[in-house]
Amino acid sequence: MSYHHLNTLTIFPEKLAHNFSVLSKLHHDIKPVPVLKSNAYGHGIKIIASFLSDYDVPFVCVDSLYEAFELKKCGYKKDILIMGYVNPADIPKRSNFVYAVSDLEYANALIKRYSRVRLHLFLDTGMHREGIQEIDTVYSETILKKIAPRIEGVMSHLSMPDNRRVSESQMASFESQLAVLREYRIYPRYSHIAAS
Repeated sequence: MSYHHLNTLTIFPEKLAHNFSVLSKLHHDIKPVPVLKSNAYGHGIKIIASFLSDYDVPFVCVDSLYEAFELKKCGYKKDILIMGYVNPADIPKRSNFVYAVSDLEYANALIKRYSRVRLHLFLDTGMHREGIQEIDTVYSETILKKIAPRIEGVMSHLSMPDNRRVSESQMASFESQLAVLREYRIYPRYSHIAAS
């Protein structure tokens, strides 16, 4: 049986370039980090990755190990941050993959699997869906010292980006937790908080 698609998706590279240029100029000291999860939100992960290979992005984000491998298969060379859960047993030991961790036990399990793994700590600043809620505890201190050399970034997710009061509260929480990390002499290369 054959059928015809009812929808057609057309990608205009010049429009992507314009959007990227506008985002890049919003703040001179901030670089945009493209999120390519869910097949680049339906635009085609390989198409968008190919477009991005010509641009200076620190890394791209995906949701799953599968999506990271899809990017690797199409020759994407830059770092790929996997934001969703990955079974530690499935982690490839030689790759440009970086892992977001929503709890310190998970971070510890990843390091046991691969001592050179690179991590971004996902902090819960008010969305309450996932993330590390409290890092200033004796338990946290023990694991933080162990994983500190592997922490490359710190991240969070704004719950109501159109609500300035809520977002400012989350930003304050984010800064407060970064200050706690600095007390442990942890200075992440990247810090990022945003929303779709």
